[in-house]
Amino acid sequence: MSEQKPPNRQLAELQDEAEGYLRAAQEALQKQLAAPKSAEVEIRTDDEKKTLELAQARIELQELQKKYTEGHDLHDTRKEYAAKLFWLIVGWLSVVVMFVLLSGFHFYGFALSEKVLIAFITSTTVSVLGLFIVAAKWLFPSPEKFPSKSIGTLKIAATQD
Repeated sequence: MSEQKPPNRQLAELQDEAEGYLRAAQEALQKQLAAPKSAEVEIRTDDEKKTLELAQARIELQELQKKYTEGHDLHDTRKEYAAKLFWLIVGWLSVVVMFVLLSGFHFYGFALSEKVLIAFITSTTVSVLGLFIVAAKWLFPSPEKFPSKSIGTLKIAATQD
């Protein structure tokens, strides 16, 4: 039975390992740049190619893990604020209904002129709808706003200045 590590520890280990591969790739690149200048520096050994490919894969893995973590955090934030927004709108509309009822039945001598009441209802309705639209677009973004991008391959080339 294998022991499963917490995600933070796994992520830290992967990051440390990726940093090691990145350092190895940078050293290999520095060796290549120290070689005679040409239009394009060729990677001469299979070990250097494998090291660079592995470093590239680790970097891509880190980027994907970062995107996953950010997406998960954003989802949690959206869930939290969706509930808060719902109750804000419910409260806001309850106040509007209360003012209309108070004004309509003249409870405790409360009265608003028709113009004030119309302006109040109109501005509140527009504000609530606007807030709802902005929040809905944030909660459910359109797919073209966030196109899926594939992570390209790492190409190393040096040119003579």
